Amino acid sequence: MLRPVILLVVVGFFLLVGFGSLVAQEQPQYGGTLVYAIGVPISTLDPGVGVGTPGQTIRKAIWETLVDRDREGNIVPKLATAWEVSEDGMRWTFHLRQGVKFHDGSELTAEDVKASLERIINPEYALPRSKTLAFIESVEVIDRYTVVINTKYPFAPALSHLAMDVASIMSKKALDTYGYKTEEIGWHPVGTGPYKYEKHVPEESVTLVRFDDYWGGRSYLDRIVFVTVREDATRVAMLETGEADVIVNVPAYEVERLKADPNIKVYIWPGNRVAHIGMNCQKPPFDDVRIRQAINYAVDREALIKGVLMGLGYPADSIVAPGVWGYHGVKKYTYDPDRARELLAEAGYPDGLKVTIWTPQGRYFMDKETVVAIQAQLREVGIDAEVRVIDWTTYLSLLRKPLEQTETQAYFLGWEVGTLDIAYLLDLVFSSKAWPPKYWNTMFYKNERVDQLIEEGKRTFDPAKRREIYKEVQELIMEDAPWAPLFVYPQIIATRANVHGLWAWPSETRIVTEVWKGE
Repeated sequence: MLRPVILLVVVGFFLLVGFGSLVAQEQPQYGGTLVYAIGVPISTLDPGVGVGTPGQTIRKAIWETLVDRDREGNIVPKLATAWEVSEDGMRWTFHLRQGVKFHDGSELTAEDVKASLERIINPEYALPRSKTLAFIESVEVIDRYTVVINTKYPFAPALSHLAMDVASIMSKKALDTYGYKTEEIGWHPVGTGPYKYEKHVPEESVTLVRFDDYWGGRSYLDRIVFVTVREDATRVAMLETGEADVIVNVPAYEVERLKADPNIKVYIWPGNRVAHIGMNCQKPPFDDVRIRQAINYAVDREALIKGVLMGLGYPADSIVAPGVWGYHGVKKYTYDPDRARELLAEAGYPDGLKVTIWTPQGRYFMDKETVVAIQAQLREVGIDAEVRVIDWTTYLSLLRKPLEQTETQAYFLGWEVGTLDIAYLLDLVFSSKAWPPKYWNTMFYKNERVDQLIEEGKRTFDPAKRREIYKEVQELIMEDAPWAPLFVYPQIIATRANVHGLWAWPSETRIVTEVWKGE
């Protein structure tokens, strides 16, 4: 009965403060620079390529989408002021906001929308995030401020997907200048957002400056500098000395100490990221479902939460968190080392086996520490796991190699659902059409029934029928065990006491556009 209580607490939290809003107690002030310390470098700002919420946080300040989400998670107008959908659900008409300027001085028109969205879905460009907008058949310009999106089929979560940063509206002028396919556009970002790109230092920082011609009014800060600081302890030290104004992924063991510092504010916001061990389902030893299930039984999730996360989280019992639409808890795996040993013996490993688990460091909350703890738990059932720490940029590259080239056995990752609808994750991560290098099924998982249900779910508008479809999907995936879901953890952010206005979605995309600094 624990999960419904947790869900009610999370829902109640959202009703009280929205998606992690900070309510300022002082009069907002203009000016100043915000130094925001992240744990991994930003490899590109291209919305069609870049993954990870640190990059999304930056992109959401530069670019805007036709529709967006407010603090309560509702779909609201952004670059489109209104929209209609045809009776068959396959023709979406959007009316654009007029007088909106891009950072290069050009005006937003329907041509920019068409160029931006069709670029993402163009198979010639093979952009890694194209799957999110794969429901789009074409984009049609009606007039200067009216655009129609034609879909391949009725797609229930269309607006949720169009609110994602992958659907950012880019300047056609910039695309024509720097190229639709080249890497150049990733470091020449031209959007309509309240902040514009100034510069980046590879592996070190990205700097944004205020866009004074922003249609929504002048933002408070002069400049935001996102600096890469991989070590947790270094980020904490920078915050304490005032060298950083905001830090992410506060170590669990530092939370109470930082809370006691009057110069610092610690915020614990709900998240929907499911930390997990992913396993390569096509190559030994994890091509045997019994080995994958044994891993699930061998992991003591409660001990990880208590010992590593210091109680900041709760066990995951599915591939998505309770706050995601379509969630269904699957009560299959409890901590059962005896069952794990039985499965290993049945699979031909009565004396255990050796595996390698990859992990990043500094990307996720307590990531390396979690994998080291799992290493010890697996040892108890006879699995000798070598832990390999890999820098984030290399990590993503290795995970996305095609099957014939991959060296992946098992790895630690955390997937969130930015659309708040399970269809997004299923299509991008669990469909057999999503194997690398094209998309993100880095487990190389395949189940024909799951594929069938994923497609049915996308095309079904009736909420009750969709829930039944997704219930079966989650039960099948948990049985097949391409993941060992571990826990859902909160977002733990710390700021200097004079930082106000920062808020976040459960997907960990932080909204910096309303931030200001007091005295």
